[in-house]
Amino acid sequence: EAERAKREAEAAQAAAMTAQQQANAAAEQNRALADRAAKLEAMLVELHAKQTERGMVVTIGDVLFATNQANLTPNGTSTLRKLAEVMQQNPERTVLVEGFTDSTGSSSYNQDLSQRRANAVATALGEMGVERQRIATKAYGEAFPVAANDNASNRQLNRRVEIVLSNGNAPIPQRTAGR
Repeated sequence: EAERAKREAEAAQAAAMTAQQQANAAAEQNRALADRAAKLEAMLVELHAKQTERGMVVTIGDVLFATNQANLTPNGTSTLRKLAEVMQQNPERTVLVEGFTDSTGSSSYNQDLSQRRANAVATALGEMGVERQRIATKAYGEAFPVAANDNASNRQLNRRVEIVLSNGNAPIPQRTAGR
């Protein structure tokens, strides 16, 4: 009887120790996830990302491309390096690179320019170590302006690339009017 009680006590003690180890491991995992989330938040703030219903959006404005060009400026490349770091630290996330133009020029030219800019960003991210299968592109040309195309400063706002960062491994919803 005493031997059985001793074995039961030892088993209970071992179970308690295992439960404590599991609790410690879970707490450590939660700390690591919270730390990773805080780092991600800080990097996205640095990139001036905005939370939307589609995911976090980083906008690369016209000043990060030469006028009428799809080549990134040094500032554009610097912004993408930060985004590539975010992507490398969050391998479950994907990005959708969306290109836009103002309404100056023909629709077909603008469509092509917006695609070339989106492709330039996707290529740069790939060269910075982001796996190509995690990057999608979409060209919108002069669609979805963020400002009226009635003066130079507004047109500059419309010449942009927006990079939508997925929420975890969830798919990125398609753009619709108003978003």
